[in-house]
Amino acid sequence: MLVINSFLLLFIVSVTSCSSIQFKSSEIISVSFDRDSQVKDKIDVDVEKSFYLWGMIPNQHVVEVDKVFEEKGAFSVSQFSIEEVDTKKKSIWMILTAGLYYPETYRISGIVSR
Repeated sequence: MLVINSFLLLFIVSVTSCSSIQFKSSEIISVSFDRDSQVKDKIDVDVEKSFYLWGMIPNQHVVEVDKVFEEKGAFSVSQFSIEEVDTKKKSIWMILTAGLYYPETYRISGIVSR
């Protein structure tokens, strides 16, 4: 009975836990979804954030996208996009830890001027 209760508790926690990554701008450089004729280089930056205990800790990560591009030497960004990257590392960690550790990777892309 203890085993069934443990699995039931684990199921309830995994179904009710929620994690998120918020992408925002601190407005230190210009970030746009539109095309800009002055921009030159395409940059792809992978951002990895870790969640623990089936996504309950931390509840939310914040990524300031303009700071990510500024660290790469950009003055402005256009044609900005975000995509989730599925990695084998993520799958292996999820299986080995039964969801206790969950790394998320996102690729932030944009055309930048330097």
